[in-house]
Amino acid sequence: MTTFNATTLEQLKEQSISKYKNTVSGYDSHAETCPKTLRAIGKMVVGAVVAVPVVYQTQIIDTYIEYASKGYIYHPHGTLPLGNAGSVQIYFFKPEIPIDLNGAEVRVTGVQYQCDEILKIVTEVEQSYRAECKAADAAAVLAEQQRIQTEIEAMVDAEIELERQARIDAAKADRLARIAAAATAKPATKKARS
Repeated sequence: MTTFNATTLEQLKEQSISKYKNTVSGYDSHAETCPKTLRAIGKMVVGAVVAVPVVYQTQIIDTYIEYASKGYIYHPHGTLPLGNAGSVQIYFFKPEIPIDLNGAEVRVTGVQYQCDEILKIVTEVEQSYRAECKAADAAAVLAEQQRIQTEIEAMVDAEIELERQARIDAAKADRLARIAAAATAKPATKKARS
């Protein structure tokens, strides 16, 4: 018995990759929800989008050139204001794969590539799903063993009860036969004295 389903695993992988591609890396104050209080729980998340803060307007072009030279791609959100002092955030997609020069993979130092993060996420999803399936299979096997044990105990108890009832019936028949035999025998009488 196995609950593992390759189609379900592929769907889980696709969902996790889709979530990754639409997530901004960094601190997310609403990443999870507490099941008891239903309050948001913040944590660091990994995503394919990077928000780069730029303090001064004069640094926007330099920051864009720096990230573009590392392989980052400009995100459709573009540049959004950050605060009131003229600061902005520039949104970029992380590079998908390292640069390939004539078959040689060239990795830029300090750059996180989507292919590496996706591989890690997919591996975690697969391990988690396989662990869930293994636990479900173990629970199903244990339930089946308990069902069989209960069934066997019920059969043994029924056999013991039948055997006990047969002994009771045999003892009852024997006792009735002795009583009947004693009643048909002539009783010994005493002679009367005169």
